[in-house]
Amino acid sequence: MTKTTRNVLIAGTLALAAALAAAAAGPLRNPEALRDLGLSPEQSQKLSDLRYAHRAKMIEERAALEKKTLELKRELDKENPDGAAALRLVDEVSALRARMARERLAHQLEVRKILTPEQWAKARETFRGEWGGRRGRGRGGLRGEGPGPRPGFGPGSPGCRGQGPAGPPEPPPEP
Repeated sequence: MTKTTRNVLIAGTLALAAALAAAAAGPLRNPEALRDLGLSPEQSQKLSDLRYAHRAKMIEERAALEKKTLELKRELDKENPDGAAALRLVDEVSALRARMARERLAHQLEVRKILTPEQWAKARETFRGEWGGRRGRGRGGLRGEGPGPRPGFGPGSPGCRGQGPAGPPEPPPEP
């Protein structure tokens, strides 16, 4: 495995871990948005309890993901990394990511059970791509859904790795 491949694998894993951590915060932490939904005190309490349990679970999952990612980095940083061990660790990292995605989905479905259909519709509109509303590619939605990427993202935008005003990115140096 070349250093370039190893670095790309590590960077991708770390970027995804950061994105998962940001997504785990969830849209229902915004007090103003919650007030706008017109929740009953019982709904507020149920959501608070559910959010607490979900956050506690996600802390554990993120810690496990971070540890496994660190193991992968350590293996790839070796002078002669064991390809089979690295692939096993990639599989374990992928399994942790899938488990976290399932946990987020289960949490969303539980929240949906607490809200009335009207509240859910309002939440979808308010939170757009975060909880089942319109999703653009810039917010983790599926390709082809929603209005597209957020402004400032995509070819020609600052920080984009595609062909933009500055041209294509420089190739990484060979080891």
